[in-house]
Amino acid sequence: MTPPDSNLDKQKKRHRGPLWGIAAVLILVALLFFGYLTYITGADPEEPPVEEEVLPDEDGIPAEGAPATPLEDEDSAPQVIEEDTEPDD
Repeated sequence: MTPPDSNLDKQKKRHRGPLWGIAAVLILVALLFFGYLTYITGADPEEPPVEEEVLPDEDGIPAEGAPATPLEDEDSAPQVIEEDTEPDD
């Protein structure tokens, strides 16, 4: 229950400063948060991502695990050159 001798006008004046301070801090935190989001998403969208190329060895043999033929048809699977594991007689 509220005490009967409370003065609402006096309480409004006393709470005005802290309420403005809380509002100012909330606005500052919101600005810092959006600034941080802008900073971390600041990657240049026009620059394409760098893709690694599979370069053949000096002998002209593709690197191990690289496709032997380019994958032009979506239905065909790439052929991979694997090392010969059988001993030569």
